[in-house]
Amino acid sequence: MTRDRRPLLMAGIGCLLWFPTASLWGAEAVDGSTVSGGLHWVDGVVVALYACGMLALGWHFGRKQKSTDEYFVGNRSMNPVLIGVSLFATLFSTISYLSTPGELINHGPVVLIGVVSIPICYYIVGYFMVPVYMQYRVTSAYELLEIRLGLSVRMTGAVLFVLLRLMWMAILIFLASKAMIVMLGLEPQWLPGVACGRL
Repeated sequence: MTRDRRPLLMAGIGCLLWFPTASLWGAEAVDGSTVSGGLHWVDGVVVALYACGMLALGWHFGRKQKSTDEYFVGNRSMNPVLIGVSLFATLFSTISYLSTPGELINHGPVVLIGVVSIPICYYIVGYFMVPVYMQYRVTSAYELLEIRLGLSVRMTGAVLFVLLRLMWMAILIFLASKAMIVMLGLEPQWLPGVACGRL
């Protein structure tokens, strides 16, 4: 098997392991009833196997990297389709699955317009902005900010990005914890323990 197909194989194995076990078992709620679709010990085993597989994959390919250019931009020789799939997967998270249905119910057409505009935005970015960015041979957009506008603008952009990611991660953990509370059948006061991973 060629090296390029190994990540796809690992992702496929992960899907085969996860989907059959994701909804077969129930969990016992606080009142003693069975909660449909709850987590079972098999789910924990699958998640642990998936995590170990990802760590092994990262370790295996990490040993072959010789420079930071390989690490950050893959020597600029990656397949565009794989990059697109990676970006697609990166942009979807727990927030997407937990908040989008409610937003569609409350604001239907407005959210639909936002979803319809995504391909147009991708077209503009892919055909007009990315080629200009690639001409500079930089590792990140922040380097381009420094080249064009100076170090202070680069630092401002980097700080704003870090703050945005911190807020995003806080919301992500909060919403995922709320979902876990329901799946495990726990009382709402357990939310801080679930969010901190102390349960």
